[in-house]
Amino acid sequence: MFTHDDPYVGIDLDGCRDSETGALEPWAADIVGQLASYTEVSPSRTGVHVIVRGILSGTRRRKGPI
Repeated sequence: MFTHDDPYVGIDLDGCRDSETGALEPWAADIVGQLASYTEVSPSRTGVHVIVRGILSGTRRRKGPI
């Protein structure tokens, strides 16, 4: 669980993973590679969650599948 005092933030990449092969879409593989952090398969098995150390200013943000 993330809190205001937690030093971590999560990035949710939706619709970027083939649930049968595990292959990531190129755009998602690029993001995961650049972040070089802990990544896990989302419950839907068609996306991933990336956990990074950082500060999220303001409220939750959405931009397309991210």
